[in-house]
Amino acid sequence: MINEVLKEVYKNCHIHNIWLADPDSLEGLLEEDEEATVPPIDESWQSPFLGLTIEQAFEFVGKAPLEKSLNRELIIVWDQALYEQKRWVVICRIDGGGEITSIPYLAHMCMVFIDSGTEHLWSEYLEEWQKHGKPIF
Repeated sequence: MINEVLKEVYKNCHIHNIWLADPDSLEGLLEEDEEATVPPIDESWQSPFLGLTIEQAFEFVGKAPLEKSLNRELIIVWDQALYEQKRWVVICRIDGGGEITSIPYLAHMCMVFIDSGTEHLWSEYLEEWQKHGKPIF
């Protein structure tokens, strides 16, 4: 199913710009803003973060070498049940003070938000989600 998500994102962005965070693939992550994880990936692949916290995922990303082209403020969390029910993923953001907030987003459009440079609107999107249950679309 993760291949399906990667392919859907590619259809909208025309680049494979989601990196499946995995210590084994960190060396292959490029310094330039180029393609990351290109499907198909082995269907038996499991995230090393399965069962861990979002904080631990951000810690891992934060420890990646600075020369790697990697967004250290926003990560995408894929929950199989949420994806199957609504075709959503969750975008998590860590601010400068270490506070983590999250908002659902249409899976196939998630990189549009991340690549659009609209992170400055995060507080507005978060308020819409918290008050009205409106995900980012």
